[in-house]
Amino acid sequence: MKGNKMFDGIGVLFSIFWCLHSGPVIHAFPSDSNPQEVLNDFICAGSYFSAKILEENIKTACKEFPNASPSSRYPARLEDTGIFGSISDSLITGLLRYKNNQYAKGHTGNSRVVIDMDCRFFGVVIYKNNKHPKPCLELSYPTGNSDTGTDSNFFEGYNCTGAVFSDDYIKRSITIASEKKKRRTEDYPREYILKNRRSVLAWPIFATFFYGASRFFLLLTETGQLVGIRELRGHDELECQPIKLGLVPHTTRLKSLPIPETVDQENAVRYNCDGQIFKGYYILKNLQMATDAHKHYRLTKIRRFNYPSQIMISKNECPSGRWQWPLRNHTGAKKAAASVSSNVLVFNRDFDFLGVYYVKHRKHIKCAKYFVQRRPDKASVTSFPDLNVSASSCLDCNDESGCSCPEANE
Repeated sequence: MKGNKMFDGIGVLFSIFWCLHSGPVIHAFPSDSNPQEVLNDFICAGSYFSAKILEENIKTACKEFPNASPSSRYPARLEDTGIFGSISDSLITGLLRYKNNQYAKGHTGNSRVVIDMDCRFFGVVIYKNNKHPKPCLELSYPTGNSDTGTDSNFFEGYNCTGAVFSDDYIKRSITIASEKKKRRTEDYPREYILKNRRSVLAWPIFATFFYGASRFFLLLTETGQLVGIRELRGHDELECQPIKLGLVPHTTRLKSLPIPETVDQENAVRYNCDGQIFKGYYILKNLQMATDAHKHYRLTKIRRFNYPSQIMISKNECPSGRWQWPLRNHTGAKKAAASVSSNVLVFNRDFDFLGVYYVKHRKHIKCAKYFVQRRPDKASVTSFPDLNVSASSCLDCNDESGCSCPEANE
Protein backbone atom coordinates (compact mmCIF):
# COMPACT_ATOMS: atom_id res chain seq x y z
CA MET A 1 0.00 0.00 0.00
CA LYS A 2 1.35 3.40 -0.99
CA GLY A 3 -1.34 5.53 0.52
CA ASN A 4 1.13 7.86 2.19
CA LYS A 5 2.32 9.07 -1.21
CA MET A 6 -1.02 10.29 -2.40
CA PHE A 7 -0.55 13.81 -1.03
CA ASP A 8 2.73 14.37 -2.88
CA GLY A 9 2.61 17.57 -4.86
CA ILE A 10 -0.90 18.68 -3.92
CA GLY A 11 -0.07 20.52 -0.74
CA VAL A 12 -2.78 19.21 1.57
CA LEU A 13 -0.54 18.07 4.41
CA PHE A 14 1.39 21.33 4.28
CA SER A 15 -1.84 23.33 4.36
CA ILE A 16 -3.15 21.45 7.39
CA PHE A 17 0.20 21.74 9.22
CA TRP A 18 0.31 25.46 8.56
CA CYS A 19 -3.27 25.97 9.68
CA LEU A 20 -2.83 24.03 12.91
CA HIS A 21 0.16 26.18 13.86
CA SER A 22 -1.26 29.53 12.83
CA GLY A 23 -4.85 29.36 14.05
CA PRO A 24 -8.18 29.56 12.23
CA VAL A 25 -7.53 32.78 10.33
CA ILE A 26 -9.14 33.22 6.91
CA HIS A 27 -6.60 34.46 4.36
CA ALA A 28 -8.38 35.52 1.19
CA PHE A 29 -5.90 37.74 -0.63
CA PRO A 30 -2.09 37.96 -0.80
CA SER A 31 0.02 40.88 0.34
CA ASP A 32 1.00 43.76 -1.94
CA SER A 33 4.63 42.59 -1.83
CA ASN A 34 3.75 39.34 -3.60
CA PRO A 35 0.56 39.81 -5.67
CA GLN A 36 0.87 36.37 -7.30
CA GLU A 37 0.91 34.58 -3.95
CA VAL A 38 -1.93 32.12 -3.30
CA LEU A 39 -2.58 31.26 0.33
CA ASN A 40 -5.36 28.69 0.04
CA ASP A 41 -6.11 25.52 -1.90
CA PHE A 42 -9.19 25.21 -4.13
CA ILE A 43 -11.60 22.45 -5.15
CA CYS A 44 -13.27 22.69 -8.56
CA ALA A 45 -15.97 20.06 -9.10
CA GLY A 46 -13.88 17.19 -7.81
CA SER A 47 -10.44 18.49 -8.88
CA TYR A 48 -8.02 19.60 -6.16
CA PHE A 49 -5.65 22.50 -6.88
CA SER A 50 -3.00 23.36 -4.31
CA ALA A 51 -1.78 26.92 -3.79
CA LYS A 52 1.55 25.94 -5.35
CA ILE A 53 -0.11 24.63 -8.52
CA LEU A 54 -2.17 27.82 -8.79
CA GLU A 55 0.89 30.05 -8.44
CA GLU A 56 2.57 28.16 -11.28
CA ASN A 57 -0.53 28.69 -13.45
CA ILE A 58 -0.59 32.40 -12.61
CA LYS A 59 2.99 32.78 -13.84
CA THR A 60 2.07 30.96 -17.06
CA ALA A 61 -1.01 33.13 -17.67
CA CYS A 62 0.96 36.33 -17.02
CA LYS A 63 3.61 35.27 -19.51
CA GLU A 64 1.14 34.17 -22.18
CA PHE A 65 -1.29 37.10 -21.94
CA PRO A 66 0.85 39.73 -23.74
CA ASN A 67 2.52 37.18 -26.02
CA ALA A 68 -0.31 34.98 -27.29
CA SER A 69 -1.46 35.50 -30.87
CA PRO A 70 -4.80 37.30 -31.41
CA SER A 71 -6.25 34.06 -32.80
CA SER A 72 -5.46 31.98 -29.70
CA ARG A 73 -8.31 31.34 -27.29
CA TYR A 74 -6.38 31.62 -24.01
CA PRO A 75 -5.60 33.57 -21.92
CA ALA A 76 -8.99 35.18 -22.32
CA ARG A 77 -11.18 37.86 -20.81
CA LEU A 78 -13.62 36.86 -18.09
CA GLU A 79 -17.31 37.19 -18.95
CA ASP A 80 -19.13 40.20 -17.53
CA THR A 81 -21.18 38.26 -14.97
CA GLY A 82 -20.24 40.31 -11.91
CA ILE A 83 -18.69 37.27 -10.25
CA PHE A 84 -15.84 39.48 -8.99
CA GLY A 85 -17.76 42.72 -8.93
CA SER A 86 -17.59 45.59 -11.41
CA ILE A 87 -14.05 44.71 -12.47
CA SER A 88 -15.04 41.24 -13.74
CA ASP A 89 -15.08 42.21 -17.41
CA SER A 90 -11.44 43.36 -17.17
CA LEU A 91 -10.04 40.21 -15.58
CA ILE A 92 -8.04 37.54 -17.37
CA THR A 93 -8.58 33.78 -17.21
CA GLY A 94 -5.96 31.14 -17.89
CA LEU A 95 -6.41 27.41 -18.39
CA LEU A 96 -5.64 25.47 -15.22
CA ARG A 97 -2.95 22.90 -15.85
CA TYR A 98 -2.42 20.31 -13.15
CA LYS A 99 0.72 18.16 -13.15
CA ASN A 100 3.08 17.45 -16.02
CA ASN A 101 1.26 20.11 -18.08
CA GLN A 102 -1.98 18.09 -18.02
CA TYR A 103 -5.27 19.94 -17.95
CA ALA A 104 -7.77 19.29 -15.22
CA LYS A 105 -10.25 17.57 -17.53
CA GLY A 106 -9.81 16.06 -20.96
CA HIS A 107 -7.64 18.11 -23.30
CA THR A 108 -8.55 21.69 -22.41
CA GLY A 109 -10.13 21.51 -18.96
CA ASN A 110 -13.02 23.52 -17.57
CA SER A 111 -11.32 25.21 -14.60
CA ARG A 112 -9.65 28.63 -14.86
CA VAL A 113 -7.35 30.74 -12.73
CA VAL A 114 -8.45 34.40 -12.64
CA ILE A 115 -6.02 37.32 -12.47
CA ASP A 116 -6.09 41.01 -13.28
CA MET A 117 -3.82 42.62 -15.86
CA ASP A 118 -1.26 43.35 -13.13
CA CYS A 119 -1.03 39.58 -12.51
CA ARG A 120 -2.74 39.77 -9.11
CA PHE A 121 -4.62 36.64 -8.12
CA PHE A 122 -8.41 37.02 -7.90
CA GLY A 123 -9.72 33.45 -7.64
CA VAL A 124 -10.55 30.20 -9.41
CA VAL A 125 -13.68 29.53 -11.47
CA ILE A 126 -15.20 26.57 -13.26
CA TYR A 127 -17.36 26.39 -16.38
CA LYS A 128 -20.08 23.77 -15.92
CA ASN A 129 -22.13 22.55 -18.88
CA ASN A 130 -20.87 25.45 -21.05
CA LYS A 131 -22.63 27.98 -18.84
CA HIS A 132 -21.33 31.05 -17.02
CA PRO A 133 -18.36 30.61 -14.66
CA LYS A 134 -18.94 29.77 -11.01
CA PRO A 135 -16.47 30.27 -8.15
CA CYS A 136 -14.68 27.15 -6.98
CA LEU A 137 -14.54 26.13 -3.33
CA GLU A 138 -11.73 27.89 -1.49
CA LEU A 139 -10.34 25.92 1.45
CA SER A 140 -9.00 27.54 4.57
CA TYR A 141 -8.57 25.87 7.95
CA PRO A 142 -9.44 22.50 9.55
CA THR A 143 -12.94 23.02 10.96
CA GLY A 144 -12.03 21.22 14.17
CA ASN A 145 -9.64 24.08 14.90
CA SER A 146 -12.21 26.82 14.35
CA ASP A 147 -14.61 28.50 16.74
CA THR A 148 -16.65 29.98 13.90
CA GLY A 149 -17.10 27.00 11.60
CA THR A 150 -20.67 25.86 10.92
CA ASP A 151 -22.10 22.80 9.22
CA SER A 152 -22.67 24.85 6.07
CA ASN A 153 -19.18 26.35 5.98
CA PHE A 154 -16.87 23.40 5.46
CA PHE A 155 -16.03 20.76 2.88
CA GLU A 156 -15.90 17.13 3.95
CA GLY A 157 -14.89 14.28 1.70
CA TYR A 158 -12.01 12.12 0.44
CA ASN A 159 -8.90 13.31 -1.37
CA CYS A 160 -7.30 11.04 -3.94
CA THR A 161 -4.43 12.12 -6.20
CA GLY A 162 -5.98 15.34 -7.43
CA ALA A 163 -9.53 13.95 -7.51
CA VAL A 164 -11.81 14.85 -4.62
CA PHE A 165 -15.09 13.14 -3.72
CA SER A 166 -17.58 14.80 -1.40
CA ASP A 167 -18.87 12.92 1.60
CA ASP A 168 -22.43 13.23 0.25
CA TYR A 169 -21.44 11.58 -3.03
CA ILE A 170 -19.72 8.71 -1.19
CA LYS A 171 -22.81 8.17 0.98
CA ARG A 172 -25.06 8.09 -2.09
CA SER A 173 -22.71 5.60 -3.74
CA ILE A 174 -22.76 3.33 -0.67
CA THR A 175 -26.56 3.39 -0.61
CA ILE A 176 -26.88 2.42 -4.27
CA ALA A 177 -24.16 -0.24 -4.03
CA SER A 178 -25.77 -1.79 -0.94
CA GLU A 179 -29.14 -2.08 -2.69
CA LYS A 180 -27.70 -4.26 -5.47
CA LYS A 181 -27.90 -7.62 -3.70
CA LYS A 182 -28.41 -9.94 -6.66
CA ARG A 183 -25.53 -9.70 -9.08
CA ARG A 184 -23.38 -11.65 -11.48
CA THR A 185 -19.68 -12.05 -10.73
CA GLU A 186 -18.74 -9.59 -13.48
CA ASP A 187 -21.14 -6.92 -12.19
CA TYR A 188 -20.50 -4.30 -9.53
CA PRO A 189 -20.26 -4.39 -6.62
CA ARG A 190 -17.79 -7.23 -7.05
CA GLU A 191 -15.44 -9.05 -4.69
CA TYR A 192 -12.20 -7.29 -3.80
CA ILE A 193 -9.42 -8.97 -1.81
CA LEU A 194 -7.47 -6.72 0.53
CA LYS A 195 -3.78 -7.33 1.17
CA ASN A 196 -4.65 -8.89 4.51
CA ARG A 197 -6.72 -11.42 2.49
CA ARG A 198 -9.99 -9.99 3.76
CA SER A 199 -12.82 -10.12 1.22
CA VAL A 200 -14.87 -6.94 0.70
CA LEU A 201 -16.99 -5.43 -2.08
CA ALA A 202 -15.73 -2.82 -4.56
CA TRP A 203 -17.94 -0.17 -6.19
CA PRO A 204 -16.59 2.26 -8.85
CA ILE A 205 -16.83 5.99 -8.29
CA PHE A 206 -16.23 8.48 -11.07
CA ALA A 207 -14.36 11.77 -11.05
CA THR A 208 -14.57 14.71 -13.42
CA PHE A 209 -10.78 14.69 -13.45
CA PHE A 210 -8.95 11.57 -14.70
CA TYR A 211 -5.26 11.54 -13.89
CA GLY A 212 -3.57 9.11 -16.26
CA ALA A 213 -5.10 5.66 -15.97
CA SER A 214 -6.46 6.12 -12.46
CA ARG A 215 -9.60 4.32 -11.35
CA PHE A 216 -11.41 4.98 -8.10
CA PHE A 217 -13.37 2.53 -5.93
CA LEU A 218 -15.11 2.58 -2.61
CA LEU A 219 -14.73 -0.59 -0.57
CA LEU A 220 -17.55 -1.77 1.66
CA THR A 221 -18.70 -4.83 3.56
CA GLU A 222 -21.72 -6.97 2.71
CA THR A 223 -23.65 -5.01 5.34
CA GLY A 224 -22.83 -1.67 3.68
CA GLN A 225 -20.11 -0.49 6.06
CA LEU A 226 -17.44 1.67 4.43
CA VAL A 227 -13.96 0.12 4.51
CA GLY A 228 -12.16 2.82 2.56
CA ILE A 229 -11.63 4.62 -0.76
CA ARG A 230 -8.96 3.32 -3.13
CA GLU A 231 -7.28 4.69 -6.22
CA LEU A 232 -5.78 2.16 -8.61
CA ARG A 233 -3.13 3.50 -10.94
CA GLY A 234 -1.39 0.77 -12.88
CA HIS A 235 0.08 -1.59 -10.30
CA ASP A 236 -0.12 1.01 -7.53
CA GLU A 237 -2.92 1.05 -4.99
CA LEU A 238 -3.34 4.35 -3.18
CA GLU A 239 -5.57 5.03 -0.21
CA CYS A 240 -7.66 8.19 -0.46
CA GLN A 241 -7.56 10.25 2.71
CA PRO A 242 -10.55 11.84 4.47
CA ILE A 243 -10.49 15.64 4.66
CA LYS A 244 -12.62 18.18 6.48
CA LEU A 245 -11.59 21.76 5.82
CA GLY A 246 -13.22 25.13 6.30
CA LEU A 247 -14.36 27.27 3.39
CA VAL A 248 -13.60 30.89 2.62
CA PRO A 249 -16.96 32.45 1.68
CA HIS A 250 -16.93 34.04 -1.76
CA THR A 251 -18.21 37.26 -0.17
CA THR A 252 -15.04 37.35 1.97
CA ARG A 253 -12.88 37.15 -1.14
CA LEU A 254 -14.94 39.89 -2.82
CA LYS A 255 -14.38 42.24 0.11
CA SER A 256 -10.62 41.62 -0.04
CA LEU A 257 -10.11 42.26 -3.75
CA PRO A 258 -8.11 45.37 -4.78
CA ILE A 259 -10.76 46.92 -7.02
CA PRO A 260 -9.90 50.55 -7.89
CA GLU A 261 -12.53 53.14 -7.02
CA THR A 262 -12.41 54.50 -10.58
CA VAL A 263 -13.60 51.27 -12.25
CA ASP A 264 -17.26 52.30 -12.50
CA GLN A 265 -16.33 55.75 -13.78
CA GLU A 266 -14.00 54.30 -16.43
CA ASN A 267 -16.59 51.70 -17.44
CA ALA A 268 -19.06 54.47 -18.34
CA VAL A 269 -17.01 54.73 -21.54
CA ARG A 270 -17.83 52.02 -24.09
CA TYR A 271 -16.47 50.98 -27.48
CA ASN A 272 -18.66 49.17 -29.99
CA CYS A 273 -16.39 47.13 -32.26
CA ASP A 274 -18.64 45.58 -34.89
CA GLY A 275 -21.07 44.41 -32.19
CA GLN A 276 -18.49 43.49 -29.56
CA ILE A 277 -18.53 45.88 -26.60
CA PHE A 278 -15.42 46.84 -24.65
CA LYS A 279 -15.61 48.81 -21.41
CA GLY A 280 -13.37 51.75 -20.61
CA TYR A 281 -11.41 50.25 -17.71
CA TYR A 282 -10.32 47.26 -19.78
CA ILE A 283 -9.21 49.59 -22.59
CA LEU A 284 -7.34 51.79 -20.09
CA LYS A 285 -5.39 48.85 -18.63
CA ASN A 286 -4.44 47.62 -22.11
CA LEU A 287 -3.38 51.15 -23.06
CA GLN A 288 -1.12 51.37 -20.01
CA MET A 289 0.36 47.95 -20.67
CA ALA A 290 1.02 48.70 -24.35
CA THR A 291 2.62 52.06 -23.54
CA ASP A 292 4.92 50.55 -20.91
CA ALA A 293 5.94 47.75 -23.29
CA HIS A 294 6.75 50.21 -26.10
CA LYS A 295 8.71 52.46 -23.73
CA HIS A 296 10.75 49.48 -22.55
CA TYR A 297 11.50 48.53 -26.17
CA ARG A 298 12.45 52.11 -27.10
CA LEU A 299 14.88 52.43 -24.18
CA THR A 300 16.46 48.98 -24.28
CA LYS A 301 15.85 47.80 -27.85
CA ILE A 302 14.72 44.56 -26.22
CA ARG A 303 11.15 43.36 -26.61
CA ARG A 304 9.49 42.53 -23.32
CA PHE A 305 6.48 41.06 -25.16
CA ASN A 306 5.56 40.13 -28.71
CA TYR A 307 3.36 43.23 -28.72
CA PRO A 308 2.87 46.01 -29.62
CA SER A 309 3.59 45.06 -33.21
CA GLN A 310 3.93 47.21 -36.30
CA ILE A 311 0.98 47.37 -38.68
CA MET A 312 2.10 45.65 -41.86
CA ILE A 313 -0.58 46.89 -44.30
CA SER A 314 -0.90 49.69 -46.80
CA LYS A 315 -1.29 53.23 -45.48
CA ASN A 316 -4.74 53.82 -46.96
CA GLU A 317 -6.12 50.89 -44.97
CA CYS A 318 -5.08 52.44 -41.65
CA PRO A 319 -4.17 56.14 -42.00
CA SER A 320 -1.48 57.28 -39.55
CA GLY A 321 -1.49 53.93 -37.75
CA ARG A 322 1.91 52.36 -37.16
CA TRP A 323 1.55 50.19 -34.04
CA GLN A 324 -1.18 47.92 -32.70
CA TRP A 325 -1.93 46.04 -29.48
CA PRO A 326 -4.46 43.16 -29.58
CA LEU A 327 -7.41 42.93 -27.19
CA ARG A 328 -8.42 39.58 -25.77
CA ASN A 329 -11.89 38.10 -26.32
CA HIS A 330 -14.07 36.32 -23.80
CA THR A 331 -13.38 32.67 -23.03
CA GLY A 332 -16.27 31.52 -25.18
CA ALA A 333 -15.11 33.43 -28.25
CA LYS A 334 -14.13 31.36 -31.25
CA LYS A 335 -10.68 31.42 -32.75
CA ALA A 336 -10.22 34.39 -35.04
CA ALA A 337 -9.96 33.85 -38.79
CA ALA A 338 -9.05 36.22 -41.63
CA SER A 339 -12.71 37.08 -42.30
CA VAL A 340 -13.64 37.48 -38.63
CA SER A 341 -13.22 40.74 -36.74
CA SER A 342 -10.29 41.15 -34.37
CA ASN A 343 -9.85 44.12 -32.08
CA VAL A 344 -6.75 46.22 -31.46
CA LEU A 345 -5.50 49.46 -29.97
CA VAL A 346 -3.85 51.58 -32.68
CA PHE A 347 -0.99 54.06 -32.17
CA ASN A 348 0.85 56.44 -34.52
CA ARG A 349 4.58 56.52 -35.24
CA ASP A 350 5.30 58.36 -31.96
CA PHE A 351 3.02 55.95 -30.09
CA ASP A 352 0.25 58.45 -29.48
CA PHE A 353 -3.04 56.63 -28.98
CA LEU A 354 -5.36 56.87 -32.00
CA GLY A 355 -8.26 54.73 -30.79
CA VAL A 356 -9.82 51.28 -30.64
CA TYR A 357 -10.21 49.53 -33.99
CA TYR A 358 -11.49 46.25 -35.31
CA VAL A 359 -9.81 44.57 -38.26
CA LYS A 360 -11.97 43.11 -40.98
CA HIS A 361 -10.79 41.98 -44.41
CA ARG A 362 -7.38 43.56 -43.68
CA LYS A 363 -8.94 46.96 -43.02
CA HIS A 364 -8.80 48.82 -39.70
CA ILE A 365 -12.21 50.28 -38.83
CA LYS A 366 -12.54 52.57 -35.83
CA CYS A 367 -14.89 51.39 -33.08
CA ALA A 368 -17.77 53.64 -32.09
CA LYS A 369 -17.11 55.32 -28.75
CA TYR A 370 -20.07 56.19 -26.55
CA PHE A 371 -20.98 56.82 -22.92
CA VAL A 372 -23.55 55.29 -20.59
CA GLN A 373 -25.04 56.34 -17.28
CA ARG A 374 -24.97 53.37 -15.00
CA ARG A 375 -25.09 52.37 -11.39
CA PRO A 376 -22.10 50.57 -9.88
CA ASP A 377 -22.23 46.85 -10.57
CA LYS A 378 -23.24 44.74 -7.63
CA ALA A 379 -20.98 41.77 -7.10
CA SER A 380 -22.87 38.54 -7.28
CA VAL A 381 -23.01 36.49 -4.12
CA THR A 382 -22.64 32.81 -4.88
CA SER A 383 -23.52 29.99 -2.51
CA PHE A 384 -21.43 26.86 -2.28
CA PRO A 385 -23.31 23.73 -3.34
CA ASP A 386 -21.66 20.34 -3.75
CA LEU A 387 -19.55 20.95 -6.84
CA ASN A 388 -19.13 17.28 -7.71
CA VAL A 389 -20.80 17.85 -11.06
CA SER A 390 -22.85 15.39 -13.07
CA ALA A 391 -19.93 13.27 -14.26
CA SER A 392 -18.94 12.69 -10.63
CA SER A 393 -22.51 11.80 -9.71
CA CYS A 394 -22.90 9.19 -12.44
CA LEU A 395 -22.87 5.81 -10.77
CA ASP A 396 -23.58 3.68 -13.83
CA CYS A 397 -21.23 5.06 -16.46
CA ASN A 398 -17.63 6.10 -16.92
CA ASP A 399 -17.56 8.57 -19.78
CA GLU A 400 -14.76 11.13 -19.89
CA SER A 401 -16.99 13.52 -21.81
CA GLY A 402 -19.41 13.59 -18.89
CA CYS A 403 -22.60 11.77 -17.96
CA SER A 404 -26.18 12.92 -17.62
CA CYS A 405 -27.77 11.64 -14.43
CA PRO A 406 -31.16 12.45 -12.90
CA GLU A 407 -29.70 13.26 -9.49
CA ALA A 408 -27.43 15.91 -11.03
CA ASN A 409 -30.42 18.22 -11.37
CA GLU A 410 -31.83 17.73 -7.91
